[in-house]
Amino acid sequence: MRKFKRGILKKKNSKPKAGYVNQRLAEAHGFLQTGRLRDAEIACKDVLGRNPRHAGAFTMLASISLMSGNNRAALDFSRRAAAINPSDENNYINMGLASFNLNNHDEAISHYLAALNINNNNPLTHYNLGNAYKLKEDYQSAIEAYEAAVRLRPGYFKAYNNLGNAYKACGNPYKAVDCFKKTIELNPDIAEAHNNLGTGYVLLGELKKAENCFNTTLELQPGDHGALAGLAGIFEKKKDYARAYELVAPVLKKNTSGVNAPIATVYAVICSSMDKQNEAIEIITEVLEKTAYTPEEKRSLHFHLGRLYDEIKMYDKAFYHYFQANRLKNVQFSPEANLDKYKALIDTFHSDVSGTTSTNMSRLPIFIVGMPRSGTSLVEQILASHPQVHGAGELNDISLMVRSLPDLLSTVIKYPGCMDSVSTEQLDDLAEKYLEMLKSKTDNPQITRVTDKMPANFEHLGFIQRLLPKAVVIHCTRDPLDTCLSCYFQDFSGWLPYTYDLKKLGIAYRQYEHLMAFWRDVIQIPMLEVRYEDMVNKQEEVSRELVAHCGLEWDDSCLEFYKSDRIVHTASTHQVRKPIYTKSAGRWNNYEKHLGSLKEGLGIIPDVII
Repeated sequence: MRKFKRGILKKKNSKPKAGYVNQRLAEAHGFLQTGRLRDAEIACKDVLGRNPRHAGAFTMLASISLMSGNNRAALDFSRRAAAINPSDENNYINMGLASFNLNNHDEAISHYLAALNINNNNPLTHYNLGNAYKLKEDYQSAIEAYEAAVRLRPGYFKAYNNLGNAYKACGNPYKAVDCFKKTIELNPDIAEAHNNLGTGYVLLGELKKAENCFNTTLELQPGDHGALAGLAGIFEKKKDYARAYELVAPVLKKNTSGVNAPIATVYAVICSSMDKQNEAIEIITEVLEKTAYTPEEKRSLHFHLGRLYDEIKMYDKAFYHYFQANRLKNVQFSPEANLDKYKALIDTFHSDVSGTTSTNMSRLPIFIVGMPRSGTSLVEQILASHPQVHGAGELNDISLMVRSLPDLLSTVIKYPGCMDSVSTEQLDDLAEKYLEMLKSKTDNPQITRVTDKMPANFEHLGFIQRLLPKAVVIHCTRDPLDTCLSCYFQDFSGWLPYTYDLKKLGIAYRQYEHLMAFWRDVIQIPMLEVRYEDMVNKQEEVSRELVAHCGLEWDDSCLEFYKSDRIVHTASTHQVRKPIYTKSAGRWNNYEKHLGSLKEGLGIIPDVII
C-alpha cells in the first residue's frame, strides 16, 4: 500500500509527458481552425498549467486573441512567446498584426521587419508590411513590399490589388491599371478590383472604359458606394451635374453614418459645380462626425470642406479645414536635403549642360514646367485647343528616366552625377522611347506637338536639353503667396511633401526660384516665361505668344479653350472649364492673417518664434 501511495506521489511530482502536451496543443489548433476559440483557449491554458514556459501555447493564445479582437492580449502573449523562442517568425507576425490593428503602424513595421529577418520568403509578411507602409502613406516602401509578395507568390491577387492602389496613390496610374488588370485576371469576381480599375482609367482619361468597370462592379456588388461614386465622378467631368447628383445625393441624405468616403468627396465636387455649397457643408460635416474614417479619408473631406467654405467666402472656416487637412498628412520634408539635391544639379550642369547630346532633333515635345498651381494647366488647355496640339497631361516619364540612369549606365553614381558617363547612343535610345510614348497618347494625324505638363520637370531642364535639344519649354510663374497658398489648399496625389507645411512650402519655393535662375543662365533650348497674372489680364496677347513659341500658326480656338471636351485630371479641372477670370490673382489677401509662417519661409518677413 505504501509503495502504491509513494508511486502516486511520485507520479504527481513528475514532469508532464510531452505526448499529453502535444495532444492538447493539437486539439487547440483544431479548435482554432473550426472557430471554437473558447475551447482552444482552455486547451492552451491547460498546456501552460503544466509547462508555464511553453512558447507554442503563448503563440496560439496570441492567434486566438487576434481572432477575438483582443489586440492588447495578442501583443502580450506574442511578447512572452518571443522571449522564450525568439527564432519563431510567427510571434513577430502576430505582434505586427496586433500593432497594426491598434493603429501603431511604426511598431507594426518594426515587427514585420523582425519576422522577415528570420524568414524573408514569406509573401504574407511582405503583404502585411506593405499594408502598414501604405497606411503611413509611405507608398514607395509599400510598393517594394507588395512587389516582394507577388514575386514570391505570383497568384497573390490581394497583393496585386494593393500594389495598384499604392501606385495610384503616388501618381502612377499606368502601373496601377496594370496591377488591377492582373488582379482581375487572377480573380475576376472581386468587385473591388473592378472598381479600382475604373478609378485608374479615370486618371488616364479613358472614361468609357472606367464606366464599364464601375458597371461591372455594380453587377458583382449591387449598390456599391465606390462604383456609384465613380460613375457620378464621370458624369461630373462630362458636366452632367444633375445625373451625377441623382446618383449620390440619396445615399448621403438617407444615412450620414458609415458613408463611403469617395461618395462624400464626389458629392462635395458636384455640389460645388451646382452652387449647392451650403448643402454639402452641412452633410459632409455630419458625415465626418458620425463615421470612423482613416486619416487619409478625413484629410480628403477636410480639403473639400475648405474649398466649399472658400467658395462662399467664409475664409476663416475655410482655413481651419485646410489646416486640419494638412496636419493629417503623414509626411516629412527636409529643406536641407532638397537644397543638396539642387546643388548637385547645379554642380553637374554648370559645366556640362552642353555635354554629350542626343542627335534626335524632334520638335514634338512641349514641356510646361513650374511650381504646382502656377498656371500650367491653363497653359496646356490653351495649347491643347489648337488643332495641331495634343495635351498629354502630367507625365512622369522624365523623372523615371533620370532615376533609372544609374542602372542603365551600370554605375553606383546616382543622377545627376552619372551624367558624365552617358553616351550619345544611350541618349538617342532614351529620346526615341520618350517620343514613342508621346505618340501613343493620340492617333490624330493632324497632331505635330504634344505637351508634357509635369510641373516638377523644372528640376530636369538640363537633362531635357541633352535628351531633346529641339524641344521647347514654357515656364509658368505666379505670385509666390498665391502659388504657395494654392499648393497648401490642394491634396496632391503624387509625392510633394513640401506642400503640407506653410513655412517649408515657402522655403521650397525659394529653392525652386534659385534653381530656375541657374537654368536661365545655362540652358540653350528655347524657354518662354509666362506669368499667370499676365495670362488672365492679357489673354489673347499671351496666348498668341504661347502658340508662336511652339512654332505654330495662330488658331482662334485657343481663345475658347474652355469649350474643349478634353478631360483635365489636375486640381485645375474646374478653372479650365470656364473662361479666364481674375479672382484667383491676389487670393492670398483673403487669408493674410494666417500666413505668417509662409511669409517667413518665403523670406518676406524675418524668422520669429510663433
